Order: sequence, then C-alpha cells, then structure tokens
Amino acid sequence: MAAQHVRTLFELAAAGTVPTEIARIANQRGWRTRRDKSGGLWTSRQILKLLSNPTYAGKIRHGQDKLPGQHEAIVEENLFEAVRQAIALRSHVGHGPRGRYTWPLRGLLKCGRCGRLMIPKISQKGPIRYRYYRCRSTAEGKPACRSVGISAYETERFVRSMIASVSSDASTEIHADTDSFLTFWKQLDERSQMLSMPKIVREALFDPDAGVIEVTLFDDTAARPGASPNT
Repeated sequence: MAAQHVRTLFELAAAGTVPTEIARIANQRGWRTRRDKSGGLWTSRQILKLLSNPTYAGKIRHGQDKLPGQHEAIVEENLFEAVRQAIALRSHVGHGPRGRYTWPLRGLLKCGRCGRLMIPKISQKGPIRYRYYRCRSTAEGKPACRSVGISAYETERFVRSMIASVSSDASTEIHADTDSFLTFWKQLDERSQMLSMPKIVREALFDPDAGVIEVTLFDDTAARPGASPNT
C-alpha cells in the first residue's frame, strides 16, 4: 500500500474515525490491501491490524517494548501513539467527542493545588486528537486554578504501573481480596485494565507544582507517590 495512503488511514483513525468507516473509505477510493493484483478489499479487522503495526512508525516489537527498526517511518511517533490510544480506549457507548473514549480516572483524579476534580477534555491539532485531564478552574466558587492539565493517556498508563508495583511489592500489606484482584488485573489487556481501574483506585492526586501523582487504593493502602508522567 502506498505510504501516503497508509498515513491517511492513520490520520483518519487519530481524528476519531472508526475502523469500519476507515475500511469503507479505503475501498471507496480503490485502495487495496496490497499494491499488486493480489490485494483485496479492506475490512475493519485488517484496518486495526495495520494501525497496530509499529513498523509504520519505524519501530519493531520486542516483547512489550518497541525498538527502533530498520525501515524508515511512514507516520510520526506521536501520530502512531495517538491512534494507539484511540484504539485502546474507544468506548462502544456515547456519541459526543468524549463519548468515544473511556475516562477511567473521571471522578478520581484531583488537582493537588486546589483539591478539585480534574475533568476530561479533548483538544485537536490537525487530524490528531489529544485527551487530557484539566483542573475545574471555576468549580465551587473558588479562585481560578489555571494551567493545570495533564495527558490522559500517559496519566492512566502511569496509574496502571503504580497498581502493578503495589501488587508486586512484597513489603506492602494489602487485603487478600484486593491481592486476588490485583493478580487477576495484571493478566488483563490494556483496555480491560483501563475499564477496571475505577474498581481499585480510590483517588489519584496530581500535584502540578511538585510534578508528582499519588495513588490510593480502595483497601486503604497508603498513597503511592511517583513522578508525574509529564516530568
């Protein structure tokens, strides 16, 4: 498939277009799965496979990591990651811009500067949508708390890693039920972990001044501090 066509598919996905619609557009434009005569029509499954292939970002898979590959990237890394985020977190409910994604830290993530909840927001630059959490600057009649925002995907991934560190830390005392859930939680794929996050996280506190996030679990395990993914 031509490099420009591949890039167009990634741009469509980053803009929120679902795989079924992307496949329809590709087929309508006469693009085939291969450049030679053996190429067939696109399906949503094939679109997802293409969008998940790190080769197009100049990377190769190595276990859970992605290492530099030998082929030149067709799409920029930030575009590839934006698409990966959209695929991992797309919800099957809702119709508005925020309804297409899950927000596992909605109602859980608080601003460490003022104590208010940080709300989901989406910004768009060209074809790429960026999810982030922003402090509610006008909530509760308090003075404005401006310029406090953090990448949603990086924050959610960071909280996932904090949960994993609790489950693997032998020195941390946690209830048996929670320990059992954490063991099960580590076996889930990324999207399932995101959807399960509200069941185990009591609160996440983002301190924009110190660049630290603290995570408290429902079993009252002491908050686990860690450097913000933005630092």
